[in-house]
Amino acid sequence: MQEFSTASASTIACPRCGTLLAGESFMSAGSVNCPSCRSQLTGRVFPAFWSPAPPEVQLGEAAMEGDATCYFHDGKKAALACESCGRFICALCEVRIGSRRVCPTCLGKGLKGDKIAELVTSRLCWSNSALLAGWLPLLFGVVVWPLLVITGPAAIFAALYGWNKPGSLTRGKRHWAAVLGLLGGIGQLVLVLGMGLLVWNAYPHV
Repeated sequence: MQEFSTASASTIACPRCGTLLAGESFMSAGSVNCPSCRSQLTGRVFPAFWSPAPPEVQLGEAAMEGDATCYFHDGKKAALACESCGRFICALCEVRIGSRRVCPTCLGKGLKGDKIAELVTSRLCWSNSALLAGWLPLLFGVVVWPLLVITGPAAIFAALYGWNKPGSLTRGKRHWAAVLGLLGGIGQLVLVLGMGLLVWNAYPHV
């Protein structure tokens, strides 16, 4: 069976010589001979081939004189303003993300540098960071106590800086972890001070 391609809604092109054949001949006979090259063509045309094309779907109302127009489509009437940048957009450009309605540009770059909450898949949990930085180094504090000069302030910073930051996606802000991390950071500084005094007193001074 020779393959053929459609040239319009009612004709089929011969795959060998390109002669246009009436599509109705395939509907009635199923097999026809090309009048130019005499090739036998066999094919089946689906009924949808003869169905009229559906009207083009166009979202957004055409703008009339005096109407506010879409920022991205001059001919479309503005339906609302983007909740991020304030641009007027039509119904075609409206993107619904949870309870927010934004334009495609703001969807792509985020809301003023802050990710759209409904699209966030991961997030740094400052309280967990403070908890780890505050207590994990204490397990080895006697051995690596000089490093506590770094991890202690880091734990305090993470606890205070991240207090009002968005928390875990599943567990919330976990303020209790931030408090424990803060106490651990303070404990590290106390340990550093104590170890420093021991070293100072261990050697004679003139």
